[in-house]
Amino acid sequence: MTEDFTPVEDFMNTEDSTTVDNCMMTENSTTVEDCMMTEDSTTVGDCMMTENSTPVEDFMKTEDSTAVCDFMKTQDSTPVEEFMKTEDSTQVEDCMMTEDSTTVEDCMKTDDSTLFEDFMMTKDSTPVEDCMITKDSTPVEDCMMTEDSTLVEDCMITKDPTPVEDCKMTEDLTSVKDCMMTRNPHRLRTA
Repeated sequence: MTEDFTPVEDFMNTEDSTTVDNCMMTENSTTVEDCMMTEDSTTVGDCMMTENSTPVEDFMKTEDSTAVCDFMKTQDSTPVEEFMKTEDSTQVEDCMMTEDSTTVEDCMKTDDSTLFEDFMMTKDSTPVEDCMITKDSTPVEDCMMTEDSTLVEDCMITKDPTPVEDCKMTEDLTSVKDCMMTRNPHRLRTA
């Protein structure tokens, strides 16, 4: 076994020599096709998320290695299609819980303001239907979200004021399908 934990096709050991059935993730976060180990060597059924938050197709682990059925949210806030975990790894069936554990029907935003496919929650847990404005408060052509949680209908803007056709981009410029909320939305008005 090399010092940099080069992945192998079948078996390999983690830093603490825990073996896995198929494959695993190296220290440099090289993904593998089947399985890998988290930092605490907890195995997962198919795939999982590396330390650099590279999304995987099937399963992944939270920081405390709690497995989820389909998808979840990575540390860098890459949006997912179905499931995700809250900070305390509480699994939810559709979307997730807000900071104060208020549930939503479809989707909502995480701590770092990454949006999901349908709905999201404002800081005070008021659900919104579509889109909102970014941290830099750049207005958009159609609508946006005010600080008092006035819901909007369509679009929003990215952090670098680049308009988007439908919704917006996350802080790390990951495009999303519908809408999202910034961490500290400023009160704005549709013009």
